[in-house]
Amino acid sequence: MKTKILLIAGILIGLLLFTFFNYLSINPIYGEIGSAIIVGTIFGKKIKNGSGKYAFYLIFTYSLIAWILTFLFTPDGRIALQYSGEGLFIIFGFLLILFLFYSMIGSLTAFVAFKTSTRKHKKLIKYSNV
Repeated sequence: MKTKILLIAGILIGLLLFTFFNYLSINPIYGEIGSAIIVGTIFGKKIKNGSGKYAFYLIFTYSLIAWILTFLFTPDGRIALQYSGEGLFIIFGFLLILFLFYSMIGSLTAFVAFKTSTRKHKKLIKYSNV
């Protein structure tokens, strides 16, 4: 149950960060990398088992939702959707590769955050027994 709530909260945090970076007119590629690092760090510290896997799914999901909403509700997205055939497949293929790239960054960040938090916890236990 805790994981489901954290996944929903993570998707909402990711969408919030996406709109925040979009509002600040930061390049979406850099904004997504930043939000993947932030969400991966949060997820790595909160979920202990399988945090990298959950972070991968989470970041892929909120990136997909954010870009679908971008394509549907912005004038630039509507223009891109008016392309036919190969142009639209190239755009979607490029976005899919970017989603996988962002998800790998967030998954690696979650793994590192998990390892550093458990190592710190083990050191505290070791020194508290002395």
